Amino acid sequence: MEQFVTIQGASTLSEDEVQAMLDEAEKNAAADKIKRENIDLKNQAELLCSEVEKELTTSTLSEDEQQEVNTLIGEIKQTIQDDNIDSLKLLIEDLKEKLNGMKSSDTVNT
Repeated sequence: MEQFVTIQGASTLSEDEVQAMLDEAEKNAAADKIKRENIDLKNQAELLCSEVEKELTTSTLSEDEQQEVNTLIGEIKQTIQDDNIDSLKLLIEDLKEKLNGMKSSDTVNT
């Protein structure tokens, strides 16, 4: 969804002032988009952690494997707090792989 800024009644503003306002609005829009994407990523990470924690309750993983998954969940939660988006992306992928492995393992064991 695109948003537009219309400046009306700007006859008292110089062309440079109008352009500066437009440039600032564009910069803010880009920053807002990045901020929104980061919030979405954090929400995705929290949901994934919840899903994996739920899966652990019925999982047939060994205690060591469960501890490894719990450590990864802890790292993700800390990374969300630290606002380290690049690390968060990598940790999410690691946890997705663990979840897929858990589901595959449980399917084989049932």
